[in-house]
Amino acid sequence: MPQTSSWTRVLFEAIDDAVFIHDAEGNILDANSAASRRLGYAPEELLRLNTRDIDAPEFAAGFQGRLDAQLSTGHMRCEGIHRTKSGRRIHVDINTSAIQMDGKPAVLAVIRDITARKQAEEFLGKQRQLLQSILDNMTDAVVVTDRDGVLILSNPAAERVFGPGLTRFQFSLFLADRVTPVEPFPTLRCDQGESLHELEFFVTHAEAPDGLSIEVVGRPLRQVDGTIIGGVLVCKDITQHKRFETELRDSKAMYESLVQSLPQNILRKDVSGRLTFGNQRYCASMKMPLSDLLGKTDFDLFPEDLAKKYVADDLHVMQTGKTLDTIEGHRLPDGRRIFVHIVKTPIFNAEYEIVGVQGIFWDVTEEVIAHETVARSEKRYRQLTEAIMDGIIVIDQRGLITLFNPAAERMFGFKTEQVLGRPAAILIPGEFTELHAEGVANYLKARLPTLLGRPHEVKGKRKDGSEFPVEIALSLIADPSDTEADRPVQILAAIRDLTERNKMRSVLVQNEKLASIGLLSAGVAHEINNPLAFVANNMVVLERDCKGILDVLALYESGLNQLDPALRGRIQEMTADIDVPYIQDNMLRVLSRTRDGIDRVTGIVHSLRGMARTDAPRRQDVRIPDLINGSLVILHGKFKRLGVVVEQNHDPAVTVSCVPTQISQVVLNLLVNAFQAIETTGRRDGRIDIRSARRQDEFILEIHDNGSGIAPQHLPRLFDPFFTTKDVGEGTGLGLSISHHIVTAHGGRIEVESKLGEGTCFRICLP
Repeated sequence: MPQTSSWTRVLFEAIDDAVFIHDAEGNILDANSAASRRLGYAPEELLRLNTRDIDAPEFAAGFQGRLDAQLSTGHMRCEGIHRTKSGRRIHVDINTSAIQMDGKPAVLAVIRDITARKQAEEFLGKQRQLLQSILDNMTDAVVVTDRDGVLILSNPAAERVFGPGLTRFQFSLFLADRVTPVEPFPTLRCDQGESLHELEFFVTHAEAPDGLSIEVVGRPLRQVDGTIIGGVLVCKDITQHKRFETELRDSKAMYESLVQSLPQNILRKDVSGRLTFGNQRYCASMKMPLSDLLGKTDFDLFPEDLAKKYVADDLHVMQTGKTLDTIEGHRLPDGRRIFVHIVKTPIFNAEYEIVGVQGIFWDVTEEVIAHETVARSEKRYRQLTEAIMDGIIVIDQRGLITLFNPAAERMFGFKTEQVLGRPAAILIPGEFTELHAEGVANYLKARLPTLLGRPHEVKGKRKDGSEFPVEIALSLIADPSDTEADRPVQILAAIRDLTERNKMRSVLVQNEKLASIGLLSAGVAHEINNPLAFVANNMVVLERDCKGILDVLALYESGLNQLDPALRGRIQEMTADIDVPYIQDNMLRVLSRTRDGIDRVTGIVHSLRGMARTDAPRRQDVRIPDLINGSLVILHGKFKRLGVVVEQNHDPAVTVSCVPTQISQVVLNLLVNAFQAIETTGRRDGRIDIRSARRQDEFILEIHDNGSGIAPQHLPRLFDPFFTTKDVGEGTGLGLSISHHIVTAHGGRIEVESKLGEGTCFRICLP
């Protein structure tokens, strides 16, 4: 700061507002103690700062514009935002003057902290917004006028009540009688200090020509010192309420008229069980006028046993709030016993509190007797249908199910309550539903029972959508000779599930096929065996003779040079034509490979004859590796084609008592499955490990492959008949089922372990 008198400096420091002096670049040249306190900087720190360091970024951005205005006019006043050393933002009022400092233009700024004022203004603004929001969202109309009756405030609800001409008072106001005009407007009464308490008025305007009923509360509008400056009205639209009161009176009158004219007995009791109302029918049933009945309890009117039951029922209804709907015995004053259908409901007051019970009852004695007769007949009928193992379904002429016995529940997977009253088409596969509907319609039209009395094999549909074969026999419950077209008829369907029978039929057919194939294999093997033995014997002779001929040919070649040159030339020419050196080198090897092939065919024929034996099953002590090798001989070509490696590791004691042909069939099935599992992966490093071991009293045989594995969801059904994951035509689903049956019949078990994508291990455990 330039040299000034000491009292000027004292004044500079004594000012409570912050004072800054900065140059045209905004560098702070001087600041008083108040500036240091407000911003939290030491005096020497402030002198190293620029105004942009203490301005909020958005305020600092206008520095140049404010500087130009200050320098051009000499003075400027504005509001801004500063930042303290700690980062706190404060609102400030800035009053600046352009000065000279060391001959250069500078700015003297006096800064007052207005943060508290800003916060107060913000709070008041929010309060005004809140008040306006409350007024805008109120369902009640609010009208405020000054002492001259001039409207100074209203909300949207006021315009709905008084119409769009509210500001010009273009509406008509009457007392509740809708005739007497109201003058002056009620707020002027409040100007005189009067308060209005729930006064009812009637208002009409252009948009409500039928008028609105309003309930008004008014108060004087006062200043803080109590001076009245106007009046405030809060008006509630009670038009709907008034209309409801009128409708309620009309409804109550109609209700009373209806209750008195109904043929049912109607009564009401309070929480103490005392009669508070009874209609004319009830009074007639009790043979007493209503005046004598009012205030009485059940113990005053009925025998003790009935009274106790009625009181207990009333208490249950009032305690639970639930309706009681039942048929029960009742005793009339003359002692005659009847049956009544009674409905008891709780009575609620305006606060939804239970204050009593209402009862409605009527005589149903004839219906109960008829129902009991039908029920006894129905009971015998149901006992018969429930005892039958076949499914029994009764269908009415609309095609809806009216009876569904337990056997049908088990067969179709539905509970009785799930199908009663529903179309029978839900039990029929989609392609047959139209045919079924057409058949029922044709019968109802012509009454020709062409499908009745004869069993038919069709398909049914279970709850899960699966289809299964059934045998169905239809019969009429109504007399088929009845010619009345409108007489209701019902069709009874006796249904038998053919799934197991068809499975057994398929098993028998498959067994017949297997037996035929076995006989054919045995016959073919026998027929092949004889010529095969003949060829094998000839191969031995041929191999022996060829060896001798080759020896003679070698000896002949050694004397070839001693022959006539012409003859030697012809011999050498023929030798070259037939490639005698090649024949000499390969003849014996060709004959040896041919003999190996014949031996292999002989082994296959021997294995086929062993597996196709048709003798009665008889246990023998058999070496398990022999059975395995027999199956491997048959599958050798498949394994070689795919490059599958088979490794065996057996227990030293490999002899087991079993039926050889049956265990061979099990092993062959498992090996075929293992090969197919490897084949599906397309891998060229297929491997099958066969291991056997003895564990306590069991002989364990394991066949493990590195094929595709089995999905976890398929493992539980693996040994079910006809279950297969193979494509149609690639498997019947009987191989593992038959294998399981064979092993079980031997007193053993078959187990499986598998991981999808890693392989499968079948474990045969024989005693």
